[in-house]
Amino acid sequence: VKEFDEVGKCAMAKIGSQFYILKSDGSEISVEGVNALKDFNEGIAEAKKGDKWGYVDGNGKWLVQPIYDKNNKFEYGYGRIFSGVKWGAANTKGDIVLQPKYHRLHVLENGLFSFKESEEGKFGIVNSKGEVVVNPSYDDIKDFKDGFARVKLGDKWGMINRQGKLVIPIQYVRMSDFSSK
Repeated sequence: VKEFDEVGKCAMAKIGSQFYILKSDGSEISVEGVNALKDFNEGIAEAKKGDKWGYVDGNGKWLVQPIYDKNNKFEYGYGRIFSGVKWGAANTKGDIVLQPKYHRLHVLENGLFSFKESEEGKFGIVNSKGEVVVNPSYDDIKDFKDGFARVKLGDKWGMINRQGKLVIPIQYVRMSDFSSK
């Protein structure tokens, strides 16, 4: 039995080769046909059928069909999907909001993702509608904390806000996350 997910009010369990979803009321739901089921996060779990991955909800229903080569747990309302050699993203409704076309893709928050189009390329930020918020111009972009994200160019760091405006110049060798606490 894995960790209990507060959002989905469930946990993944396995007996032999059979996977189950344990509900908070003590009931269990058999998840048929899957050969791997990972921890629930935000009420959704990565599930594998054959050699392809998708997502199931807390009732064992396929939210995203198992047609992807890889996927990752849900964070901030989105899960990353991998097809061929590119990453995309799905939302909690099971909609593919970003088609797999990114070399690198990381869920930030508030429907924002850092992305890189190629190995040699720079990082930018795209929203869940596929609109580029920050043009690819950074060597790294870290998660937003209290509305600000660290960005790296060369060996120096600065900070941007959610609109992509540089609020602390890129001039620091080291920089911690911003915290209003």
